[in-house]
Amino acid sequence: IGGGVLESWLKAEIEKRNLNGSVDVLDRVAPDVVCQLGQWADILLISLKSKGCLNLTIPSKLQTYMIWGKPILGFIAGDPAEEIKKANCGLTASPEDPDHFQHVILQFLNMTIAQKQTYGENARAYAKRHFSMREILDTIELDLLSFDL
Repeated sequence: IGGGVLESWLKAEIEKRNLNGSVDVLDRVAPDVVCQLGQWADILLISLKSKGCLNLTIPSKLQTYMIWGKPILGFIAGDPAEEIKKANCGLTASPEDPDHFQHVILQFLNMTIAQKQTYGENARAYAKRHFSMREILDTIELDLLSFDL
């Protein structure tokens, strides 16, 4: 959804590989509409270059995807990939390894509906445990209490 930096390339690849009936690239929409569209997806893709600071933070998009309760396909490295693995909510491949990414996509396509649903359920449960406002405030409070003031 939306006009990412590789939108033109992605559309050309979809055409070149004759995937028009299988892959949809949607135009940019308002944020409130994105939530509705995400519910129609079989899997949600998150991709980031493997770069220092990008590997050390959990993108809000990943948190949102987990809350939606959908399986996640991560073309991502570092902490975000580790969160997907810890949550057991999807599959990941390094952005530096497109061949492995292709393998991961094929793995997903061969999963049963039950396996995909389990990933989605795991995602939502993990998000509720780790990304809720209460959990975040508790973590901040513990961190503050650990300072020797």
